[in-house]
Amino acid sequence: MAYRFEDREKLINQDIAIGIKFPFNGKRVFNSTYTTLEQSNSNIRNLLLTGKGERFELNEFGTLLKYLIFEPQTTELKIAIDEDIRTSVNRWLPYINIESVDINYNTPTDTYINVQIKYTVSNIQAEQSLTIVSKNDNTITIES
Repeated sequence: MAYRFEDREKLINQDIAIGIKFPFNGKRVFNSTYTTLEQSNSNIRNLLLTGKGERFELNEFGTLLKYLIFEPQTTELKIAIDEDIRTSVNRWLPYINIESVDINYNTPTDTYINVQIKYTVSNIQAEQSLTIVSKNDNTITIES
């Protein structure tokens, strides 16, 4: 996880690496991030795709999203997904403010769920969005 920088030079200087880019698939396994916005995008992706209990010595890190997204599509599921995302982001990434979480089902019989999250990064006031898509083959992807 990246830390919040108060030094404006580190916020805008793209010559200083401040973190590791997610996903980990660079030429040397890890690609670096050079801006706060880029690192915050990596951090939120990492948080959302990590299931609670997966991190060694940090069992509460992550979300229940991987488990909730394949549950029967009800109004209660929408509420549970929204609360889980907001609670986890508020705890682990307090510099990211969730503006909205929109959850859409394709049809009641499909297992396809589309979760769109709009958020801002507080120290630079940049608005971002990402979409989490569950597919019929039991996979989850995040698209920007």
